[in-house]
Amino acid sequence: MSSIPRFARASLRFARAAAGVTLIVSVASLTAGAGAAAQPSPSHNGEGPHGTSVEVPLNTDRIQFVQLDDAHPEAPELWALMLPVSSFPDPYVMSDRSGPAAQRVLASLAGAPRGTVLTPHDCMVGAPDESVVVRTATAYDGASSLNFVLSKTDEPLAAVEDLLAECRFAKAVDTSGSVTDISTKLLPPPTVNGDDTLAYSRTVSRADIGASSTQLVLAAQIDDYRIMAIGAQYADGDPDSTLLHVLFMNAVERVRSATAG
Repeated sequence: MSSIPRFARASLRFARAAAGVTLIVSVASLTAGAGAAAQPSPSHNGEGPHGTSVEVPLNTDRIQFVQLDDAHPEAPELWALMLPVSSFPDPYVMSDRSGPAAQRVLASLAGAPRGTVLTPHDCMVGAPDESVVVRTATAYDGASSLNFVLSKTDEPLAAVEDLLAECRFAKAVDTSGSVTDISTKLLPPPTVNGDDTLAYSRTVSRADIGASSTQLVLAAQIDDYRIMAIGAQYADGDPDSTLLHVLFMNAVERVRSATAG
């Protein structure tokens, strides 16, 4: 959950900024008006100084807020390799998560958040103890999101591919008994400069409330770094595969350049 008051989030949503202006959005400045104590963040996302503020260049009708994770300041190495906020097109609201908070984001996208019982039980991609960071770009209308994941793991992508081949269909049951159906389909791997690559589609559907998401997942491995891009469409239609592929290629090249030599 965001620590920003509802009125502040609404103000952000409808704010307009002049072209070429650089805006600094601070958690402290937003929460002070609501009487909340500012919580300085020791996190570092590789684009600005440590703290709860980050400079974001703005275009017309664009505002971006970066919610840094002040509860889990680990993984500065991963944040330094993350695709920069400036790489994302208009108009998206940005949020960053690391550690357990990042794992919760990934579990929710996969349709099996904490507390659910997954069948088959071993069909969850990603170990809960991985060092992982997630940068999410969410459309203003909430209809779609772009999620970029960096983690360090010694698990080969081939093992993930084998798991997905055996887990094309799964069910997740939450504590209230609601059932989420999860289906995956392996796709041709993306053509990027990785040691190994993987692609698959995923559909997550919950019939009792009529909610569903269609997702495209791209992954690459470079040494022990894993780069993932997850495009999720929550309304009718499919994720923007062209945009996701372009950003994913840039994310992979960023890690490759940093690890070369």
